[in-house]
Amino acid sequence: MFCGRCVRLPGRQYRPPTNAAPKKPSIQLPREFPMYVVRVDDVLLMAEMRPHQELLKENILVEYRPGMGSVTFVSHEWSGLSHPDPEQKQLHALQDALRGFRDRSLQLTYDPVALMRRFQKTLSYNELQKLSRGWLWIDFLSIPQRCACETDEDRLQQQEQLREAVESLHTYVAHSSYFLILAPVQHHEQGRLMDYSSWKSRGWCQFEFTVNVIMGAKPVFLVQGLRAVKKVSSRIFLHFAPCLAQFTNEEDKSFISNALEEVIDAQVYRLRAAGEVHRLQMLECVRALLTRRAPDLTLFKRLSRTGSLAYMAKAAKSVQYTGWTQLHYATARSDRDAVARLLAICERADAQTAQADMDLFLGPKLQPLHMWAAFSFNEDIASLLLQASVMVDCRGSGGLTPLMLSCRFGNTIACKTLLDMMADANAQDQMGCRPLVFALANDAEDLVAPLLDAGADPRQGWAGLSLLHFLALTSSATSLDRLIQEGLDINMPCRLERFSLTGALVAFGMVTNRSLRQLFSLVDGSTPILAAAAVGNAKVVQNLMCAGAVTTARNARGMDIHQICKLSCLPESVFTAYGAPLLE
Repeated sequence: MFCGRCVRLPGRQYRPPTNAAPKKPSIQLPREFPMYVVRVDDVLLMAEMRPHQELLKENILVEYRPGMGSVTFVSHEWSGLSHPDPEQKQLHALQDALRGFRDRSLQLTYDPVALMRRFQKTLSYNELQKLSRGWLWIDFLSIPQRCACETDEDRLQQQEQLREAVESLHTYVAHSSYFLILAPVQHHEQGRLMDYSSWKSRGWCQFEFTVNVIMGAKPVFLVQGLRAVKKVSSRIFLHFAPCLAQFTNEEDKSFISNALEEVIDAQVYRLRAAGEVHRLQMLECVRALLTRRAPDLTLFKRLSRTGSLAYMAKAAKSVQYTGWTQLHYATARSDRDAVARLLAICERADAQTAQADMDLFLGPKLQPLHMWAAFSFNEDIASLLLQASVMVDCRGSGGLTPLMLSCRFGNTIACKTLLDMMADANAQDQMGCRPLVFALANDAEDLVAPLLDAGADPRQGWAGLSLLHFLALTSSATSLDRLIQEGLDINMPCRLERFSLTGALVAFGMVTNRSLRQLFSLVDGSTPILAAAAVGNAKVVQNLMCAGAVTTARNARGMDIHQICKLSCLPESVFTAYGAPLLE
């Protein structure tokens, strides 16, 4: 990373109360440019987003210091070329959310898949109050902007400061208490549709979110519009590969890869000091997945060298408790050579884990091939495991096969490799879910075509929901045309099951959680376009309209698409007619 001189600008210096000792951050990362934040109260008074330099001159910005309170990192996609929010739609959505948190008038919704799998916990109003009375970090406000430069000298200084701020971005995320995705449905000034799915496609946005998860997974909020705020599960980071995402400047990929390494290294040393062997090993697995690089075994050689008895004792205890063997770890971190050596010394290729790993959303009783399917991008490892007599459709907890796990994690390489090895594309887990349902429910649409080509049945949904309904609820419509080609009816209503195991699960979720209850009441009896409207999935709504979906249908409660859009806060601009589907 570039190590330039840190330019100190004349922002306000926060002084904590004399009776309150400042807290030290748990993770120390080098910062090239100060972390300037703005009070929520000041943001609520703004009529428009103004550049960093103007706010600094007016003494509105404060340089963050440990102990001054909670900071919310705001991640968003710019809707203009020179200004992030020329129509102020993002600012208004942010202000609405903050006011709603403060006066308790806003009902927070939750990721239904994460809630039903217990991957997510609800938040109290006290937490939301804390967020709404703290500080915000927003790039346009917190980093010097070119549009506010008046002279050539100003522009040169701004370029240097911008570079330093960009190189410090991961430290800003690490020192924040909350992470807020600002992605209201709107159009870019160049005409393309912007929403949550477009935010997820951007490399910088993926990088920011990934750093948040690695540094401790602070609560994540998604603002999709006025009165439309959802708590998002951090599980989506497992589908991210920031180095392979979209960038305006391709050279940013190299920087992001190096910055991710730095963030992971910081956590490695913290976990080593704490003696958390299992989490340390899993962090190395995540490193290989996120950076798409061959594993660096220097760490493991250093930790396990002769004489490191404390580490070896902790490693043995970790294996006994979690059931993870060295073969599990080696397959997960794509270490082919280690896998070959372990199999050569007769390491059990069918060993099962003993405990669930909630940090990485994994259940128990998983074999090394399951770990490979979730994390690895090395095809040779699967061949080695199958040569060791592992079944390609081996079952884990709940009847989960490696192919299902690859679909849940969005691992394209693993999915295609398993299908080439004749994995069952129509296998069901104990709840009746098939690989296609896993792929669409987890927004892994790249896997739909390979699964269909391998013989997956497109007419088999789950709990009364068709594949088109799953696409409408959770995905971004890139596989819509293929599903229509397979003969699926875009106007077929769903009927949520009531008298089955899956129906009982749905009913339990509706009884125990108000967010799920409201969602399922809107989805029951809906066509795919109504289901998309119920969750504010603007891109799917538009693409279904372009594909000829009927917009006069009603759900089981008799509600039409306009009434549903009002409840989900989907703007009327979504219904603008376009000459062609907006598939990006």
